[in-house]
Formats: sequence, structure tokens, C-alpha cells
Amino acid sequence: MKKLLALLLAMLLVFSLAACGTDNESSGKDKPSETGTEDPGETAKPATDDNADETPEEDETPEEPDPFGPETLALIASVNEDTAEKTGTCGEDLTWYCLDNVLVIRGTGDMEDYDDNAETPWSDLDSQIELVYLEDGVTSVGEHAFSPLKGMQALYISDSVTVIRPWACSWCEKLTYVRCSENLTEIGSNALEKTGIQSFSFPRGIARIEDRVFLNSALTSVEIPDSVTEIGKSAFAGCDLTSVTLPDSVTTIEEDAFYFTDITAITIPASVTFMGPAFVNSHMTTVTFLGDAPEMEEHDKLLLGLKEGATIQYSGSGFEPYIETYSQYNWVKQ
Repeated sequence: MKKLLALLLAMLLVFSLAACGTDNESSGKDKPSETGTEDPGETAKPATDDNADETPEEDETPEEPDPFGPETLALIASVNEDTAEKTGTCGEDLTWYCLDNVLVIRGTGDMEDYDDNAETPWSDLDSQIELVYLEDGVTSVGEHAFSPLKGMQALYISDSVTVIRPWACSWCEKLTYVRCSENLTEIGSNALEKTGIQSFSFPRGIARIEDRVFLNSALTSVEIPDSVTEIGKSAFAGCDLTSVTLPDSVTTIEEDAFYFTDITAITIPASVTFMGPAFVNSHMTTVTFLGDAPEMEEHDKLLLGLKEGATIQYSGSGFEPYIETYSQYNWVKQ
């Protein structure tokens, strides 16, 4: 009996050891790797190149879509007297059409000019029109033509247009996009006053930047071509400009041209022969003249409207009378 009991105990011990070994093998398969701890609920990630970035680069901010993309152009092409919600004339040979949120000007010749106090043909569509498209054949944008369109966000001006009349788009605060005609020779005074346009390149046909053209607008960046010879009164007054590059073609800069802007430094090309008090109430601290002294005017006993303590750098001749009269500035000969 004792022998039988001992045999049974031995057999039980063997089975126990076998079961323990099986459990250890299973546990070994589930152990985390030595290089890290894996989440038991996730599948192990495949090996990656050691030189690869652990965190992928964030996608760049996508560019704003073109407001005159394929769908909009297709809608514009479909507009006619039968499909338009409203239509009328706006020039001797020009017809306007409104469909959805788009105003289309079609035909040949100049647009009509409108009085400041008179209603335009589309004045009652102010809350509807967001996009304005001038087709090829239109040669001018009329005075005050779109100034009542408070909802206008984008304007397409075909290359047949050579003139934008004064106040054409003034006070269109939602206007942020303008596709300009490459053949423009004139952008009238106040034409883009108080708009939401932040960046603008003047076409090469422009010789004069007219008075108050961007007065109190949201402009932060501007490109001035070497066709420009004059910058008019208050042309960029009240804009959000922080810098500007003047081409060698500029000869005249009139009063308040950069009034109340955030520009702190500017270089005046040698071509400039006359400067009014262009920097009144601006943040301008340094003016550098590349040529001889132009004729310069003051405002409230401040040369060029510069605040006291500003630095004026020069290398040419003719500055002595100004240096003697305006000692409140730091004159630095280069």
C-alpha cells in the first residue's frame, strides 16, 4: 500500500512539472521586446529607417483656393439673358448679369461712371454679390462702380481693361482678392480705399500711384514696378505696411504718402528729386538717401514729417542746409 501511494505521488509531481514548463513557454512568446513596451492591444509596428524622423512633418498650410476656379468659370460661361436672375446695361455696349453670387460684366467698351450718391444697377444686390468678373472686351471699371458692394470678396479684371476709375471699389472691406489686368495704365484715386486687400502688385503700365489709392486699407505687402515715377498724396496712408522697396524710377513722393504706417526704415533712390512730408505720424526711424539731397518739405517743423531723433543717412551732396536747420535728427554721412 505504501509503495502504491509513493508511486501515485511521483506521477503527480511529474505532471505538475510538465504543466509548469508549458506555461513558461507561453509566457516567453508574450514578453515585450527589450527596446520598449508594446501595448497588448496594438499590433507591433514595422521597423523603420533609423535616419527617418520619428514624427512626420506637419503639412504646410494649403493655399487659399482661387475664387475663380473651374466651377465658377463654368457658371460664368453659362450666364446669359435666359439663365441670369437679373440683368441690365452698364455701358453703351456692356451688359451685366447676376447669377447666384456672381456678377458678370460682358461686352466691349467702357463701363459707365456713377455718382457717389447715385445707385448703381446692382445696388440692391449688395448682400448677394460676392464675386465680380469683367470679361475680355471691357476696357474700364467705372467710377464708384462697385463701391456699394459691401459683400464683394473677389474681383477679376481681364487684360482688356486699361483704366480703373476713382473710387471704383472703395469701402469694399470684404474685398481681399483682385486679379488685375496686366495692361492697366491708371488706377484712380481712392479706387481701393478701405478694402481688405493685403498684398498687391502694381502692373508695369502704371506711371503714377494716385492719391489715397490704398487709404486705410489692410495692405501689408506691395510691389512697385520701375514704371512708377510718382507716389501721390496719402497713397498708402493708414495701411499696415511694414516695409516698402522704391524702384530707381521714382522721382516724386508726395505728402502723407506713408502716413501712419508701420514702416521703420526706407531707402530713397537717387532718382528722387522731390519729397513732401511723407512720414507724418509713421513709425519711421531711419531714412537712407542713395543720391544727392532732393527738395524736401516739412510738416509742423519736422522734416519729411519724421519724429525727432530719427536717423537720416546720406552720401551725396546738398544736405548741408537741412543738417543746419534740422538738428533734431541724427545725420550720418556714409
